[in-house]
Amino acid sequence: MRPHSGAASAAGVASASTGRPAGTLRRAAAWPLRRALRAIKPNAGLTALSMNPLVAALVAGTSGPVVAKMADGTPIAVDLDDYHGRILWLTGSNDYKVSRTVNALLSPGDVFLDIGANHGTVGFAARHAVGPAGAVHLFEPQPYLCNRVADALAASGARNVTLHRAALFDADGAMILRVPSEHSGRATLLPELIEETDGWATVRVATRAAGATVAPLVAGRPFGLKIDVEGAEPPILSALLPFPNLKFAAFEGDRNEEWLFDAFSGHGFAIFGMVRSLLRPQVARVRSLSEWGAFHDFVAVRETANLPARGSVAAFAQAVREGTSG
Repeated sequence: MRPHSGAASAAGVASASTGRPAGTLRRAAAWPLRRALRAIKPNAGLTALSMNPLVAALVAGTSGPVVAKMADGTPIAVDLDDYHGRILWLTGSNDYKVSRTVNALLSPGDVFLDIGANHGTVGFAARHAVGPAGAVHLFEPQPYLCNRVADALAASGARNVTLHRAALFDADGAMILRVPSEHSGRATLLPELIEETDGWATVRVATRAAGATVAPLVAGRPFGLKIDVEGAEPPILSALLPFPNLKFAAFEGDRNEEWLFDAFSGHGFAIFGMVRSLLRPQVARVRSLSEWGAFHDFVAVRETANLPARGSVAAFAQAVREGTSG
């Protein structure tokens, strides 16, 4: 099991192996697949790919962390027996669909919050969109992931990215985080929302009041966010949705569906589902809860008159810019 305490952190980039699983020809066969996926940068199918028995067999037997490279070349240590580590090593991102949508909506000088950053791939990609005048803030409570992200930040030389070793919530304090051994992205502060958490590791993590923490970071500047916190969205978004300078929010919608729909709609946001398309990222308007189930990931933007019912992310982002600049 990977270490989950601050005192026993996982190895960093410098001490991780190169990421080429040594040994059998079976594991070496993962390399052509990896090169193809990193060239394609697929928007969909990553979950099925990561859970595929053939892929699991190709990377089997690799012990300890290996070095993956994000899409921009930033190295980071990952574990191939972890869903997110495996996807990052194979493709260069944990979710190109979300990253492309986020980056299309960001402008130079904006602030971006990656809440539940995991390995930080969405935030690392966003740093290029906001540029040196902008800022990216990564919020991640898992100690071993924080250590790896910190090593990646040092390797990247990025000056517009800040790592916060805490979970945003409704108050400053500490809570117990439950973490499964094979899927770091399912770690949760609210185990009652997860069907089965028996046998999951536990770690006490710091929490920070979302509103009070974010206010000085954005300081009145336009900002967007991605939130992936396994059911803990309500206490965080309740504090952030009232910010008038919030441009957009990208989020998972597999829990708290009615709350999310009502909260965004009630604060003047239009909700779009991210369409599962392999190469060309697209979005489609979600006007009712009856349409919710067709999507897993969503993005909410300020309601304007010219928003499309469906279209490419590029056209969608252009319509958002035109609607908010008028």
